[in-house]
Amino acid sequence: EQKKGMWSGDNLVLYDDGRLGPRTGFTGLPNGTLDAVVQTQTEAVGYADVDNATWIVYSGTNVYTWDESGSGQWRTGTAAPGTAAAGTRSVFVRTAPGVNYLLTPGNALHSCTHIGNAAATVTAITTSVFTSLGDAACLYRERMYVADDGVSTASRVRYSAANDYTSWSADDYFDVGNESPIAWMGWSGDRLIIVKRNMELW
Repeated sequence: EQKKGMWSGDNLVLYDDGRLGPRTGFTGLPNGTLDAVVQTQTEAVGYADVDNATWIVYSGTNVYTWDESGSGQWRTGTAAPGTAAAGTRSVFVRTAPGVNYLLTPGNALHSCTHIGNAAATVTAITTSVFTSLGDAACLYRERMYVADDGVSTASRVRYSAANDYTSWSADDYFDVGNESPIAWMGWSGDRLIIVKRNMELW
């Protein structure tokens, strides 16, 4: 097993079958893997980066955080929304140390705050402006961007209020290309990058 100091959130990989393991080239995880804690498919993996909590994981219907202090341990799970819509996977969007937003496509958006050695606090965010939450999201500058995956809004990107990821207005959106759904969003330099499922790049 590698020394804990050699590990970071970037070294934990979510495999296609829902299990967790080390990124290629690494041979172990602190205190084993999540298998002893989580017996259902893992939906999302994020990076906590606060008060010894290195990773945040959504599996089954619970959010878990890994505490690096001492010999390391998984904190008690906190109930979260149900699993993502068929054919999609949940996504963590990290907005600040100790704060992630959990997007569960077709279901809900939740803030997940994990400070100190306590379990994560999970709070639902009102997202009634969305026809259906998609599975692409990112933080760019002072706003969060999330794909709207409704039948008539598959090419739509909605964005939050500036520096307030709990506030979403029906008028704050733009459409990208044709009706092909949005597969991924990210940023590079001063540009927001959007990839559609028909392989268009914007």
